[in-house]
Amino acid sequence: MAAVTELDPLEVARSLFRDQPAGFPYENFDLEELILPEDDDMGIRSDDDEEEEEELETETGFGSVIVVDSLPVVPEDKHEKLANVLKKIYSQIGNVREGGIFMPKDANNMSKGFAFVEFFSPQEAQAARAQTDGYKLDKNHTFKVSMFDDFDRYAKVPDVYAAPEIKEYSPTENLHSWMLDKLSRDQFAIKYGDEVAVLWNDGRRFRSEEAYKRTYWTESFVQWSPMGNYLATMHRQGVAVWGGPSFQRLARYSHQNVQLIEFSPAEKYLMTYSSIDPTNPREKVQVRGVALAGVFFFLAATHSF
Repeated sequence: MAAVTELDPLEVARSLFRDQPAGFPYENFDLEELILPEDDDMGIRSDDDEEEEEELETETGFGSVIVVDSLPVVPEDKHEKLANVLKKIYSQIGNVREGGIFMPKDANNMSKGFAFVEFFSPQEAQAARAQTDGYKLDKNHTFKVSMFDDFDRYAKVPDVYAAPEIKEYSPTENLHSWMLDKLSRDQFAIKYGDEVAVLWNDGRRFRSEEAYKRTYWTESFVQWSPMGNYLATMHRQGVAVWGGPSFQRLARYSHQNVQLIEFSPAEKYLMTYSSIDPTNPREKVQVRGVALAGVFFFLAATHSF
């Protein structure tokens, strides 16, 4: 049997991103030491913020529980067998709590055709819903899976329809405005300390002129897109993309502890990379691709290195 060669994620990153500055990826770079100012998160919410908001929005406190409907209605002597089938299915997706499967019974000890399954985390519960909603147990029973908290949310839907508020259209700045410069100058970006500055490069007069400057704009580095229409900044929560004369934030893409990025030549897609070990052992090292042109989806499937 041929020996299996173990791949080094850092070496893979270097081969994928050959045009990056020297020192990438960060072998000895501790992302946890980078802390944004308390009043400036660059508009990118952290995972902790999202969890806190979910806890505030969820009054039930059962974010880790799913409801599995359309189960067989079975007598008491078959309850344990059906519960074991459910545990076998859902243990392949997440960690089911001890005693975390509950099937209500009627007055005759017959199951009611649905069950509650509790996981250790809301993320596992959401994955279970996504992967088993519509699962065919047999020819007569197809799972209908919902989050427990959805029932509470549906109960709060008002009986009278209220039309959503229409937001006033705000046009995006001209991303090609830099090409209209009367002196035909290019722009370049530099980072020093906590500052990032974009400057006009006036080669004829051998001088530069500041076009934009911002403190704590990035946590590691900035990167131009190939045609110069976008400037990307790096954060623990993901990547932010900016453009226009005042460098408005155009989009943000979540990828925890992202280290490297690469734009497609036509600037329609963005690939992000991280070799940081995930905190959840069920997660993989991820390479993600997202569309900049308004349709947000992952181009590349999750890869393990």
